[in-house]
Formats: sequence, structure tokens, C-alpha cells
Amino acid sequence: MRGIPVVDKKVREQTGGAGRAQDELATAYCAETVAITYEEMGLLLTDKDTNWFDPGKFWSGDTLPLAPGCQLGGEIAISVD
Repeated sequence: MRGIPVVDKKVREQTGGAGRAQDELATAYCAETVAITYEEMGLLLTDKDTNWFDPGKFWSGDTLPLAPGCQLGGEIAISVD
């Protein structure tokens, strides 16, 4: 938990700070963590809460509210033999 203080802080804000910090951080899922990271980097401009994002929002066919001048690169194919 100490390694990701920004995510911890954002999750506490989303959950109202109720409960143990460890439990609150455990409620952050992958898309929420990505949304928090993008927001903190200044890439994502939205009035939506970060827990609104689901994994499908980050696939290449969806449109993210990115900051002007920002764009994501193409998908990278991975082959597992």
C-alpha cells in the first residue's frame, strides 16, 4: 500500500474513508487504477469518478476523454507460445 499513495488516497475519497485503509485499497480494480494514474498524469480529463471506468473503457475501440494533444498508441500484439 505504501508504494501507491495516490491510488490509496483516491480510493479513500471514493469510498468515503470508511473502514480500514487496507480494505479500501483492495476495492480498487484494474481500470480504476489506470484511470487514477491517467488522471494524475494529466492525460484524462473527465468529471466522472475514477470508479466509473471499467476495463472496456480502455480498449482501442472506445473513446477516452483525453486531454487536448494527448493520444494513446496502438495496441501491442502479444503472442504466447
